[in-house]
Amino acid sequence: MEENKFPDFESELESIAGTTTNESSKRATISGVAKQSGSSPAGGADKPIRLDYYPPCVDYEFNKIKAIRVTSTLMSSLFFKRNPRERCPQKLYHTILVSDMPTFTTLPMQYGSFFEEQVIGRGRIKKVTVLPKLKGGSPTIDERRILEQVRMFQRVKDLYGIEVLENNVQVKFSRKVEHPNFPEIDIYLHGAMDLVSPIHVKQTDFNFDAAVIDIKLTRDRNQEHGEYAWGKPEYLDVNQIVHYSETNMLPGFYLVFDYNAKSAKRNHSANGHKLVPVITVPMLQAMGHRLDYDHPDMIKARQRRTDWKLTVKDTVEKVIQMHNEEYLCIPSYDECSECPLNMAVSPLVDDKTACKYANHIQRI
Repeated sequence: MEENKFPDFESELESIAGTTTNESSKRATISGVAKQSGSSPAGGADKPIRLDYYPPCVDYEFNKIKAIRVTSTLMSSLFFKRNPRERCPQKLYHTILVSDMPTFTTLPMQYGSFFEEQVIGRGRIKKVTVLPKLKGGSPTIDERRILEQVRMFQRVKDLYGIEVLENNVQVKFSRKVEHPNFPEIDIYLHGAMDLVSPIHVKQTDFNFDAAVIDIKLTRDRNQEHGEYAWGKPEYLDVNQIVHYSETNMLPGFYLVFDYNAKSAKRNHSANGHKLVPVITVPMLQAMGHRLDYDHPDMIKARQRRTDWKLTVKDTVEKVIQMHNEEYLCIPSYDECSECPLNMAVSPLVDDKTACKYANHIQRI
């Protein structure tokens, strides 16, 4: 267990796998609350705004932080590849930390939820995603292409020997650690893995009896720019898979599908999907390599482990800092444009409850 210790945290990780730590995480989903004017999905259907609740990440007692659950969502909300994001603490407080307000779910996010529900049976929260339809109720071209990829998943599953069972999807975990500067706060490495399954990739070393498989749907798996540049996976922020891999000591993969008709033509060998192994210490150890293995892959894996630990530490400290500063409002166009506290875009507030600092000026 020595390798599972955080160098900056003093307690050994204790597995509490499968535990849910807060009953208030069971939230309802509000669907079809409003419609967004302007752009429409392919085929001309209306573009609905759907509001979903994240499970809360912080527990409070007597106005003090009692517990912090460090999830990949919380970390990615605050950091991108170790670089701080510009976030409004007040919005983060309501949508992620205590989750008493929902977040806006974009149409691509709805597509991803729909795909996940179709291929593994359920998404991160218990809900059923209904995609917008064309007039008359027929599916859009995007939905038809996504359903083609659902059928593709069945072939890919057989290709790699992946198993989808009732008890290996949306696998929850929670492991306790301590921060040396905040021993009074219970800190958990928390999350839910899409799929934990055997995977066997022929003619490679990627053959494992158990691995974390995170399923992604994107419009173009060959895209080479932005935060989701699956065409250049070396530029991605892979902290999500590292979080799952390191916390559970399992190898980790992204399994990426897309619904762009042109994409398959540019990459016939992938045939609509891309398997992206993420090199981590648990993956290399599962291959039989020692932690002190002097090889570029192990050097990269050790650096990812260090970056992940520092991101966990920085996330805890950032949450505590925001709490001590009473969750200031830091408005910006990007933050305010999809904020449930912004009366201009949210159906949930009125002129009495809306954020008075909302920013409607777009920067170019």
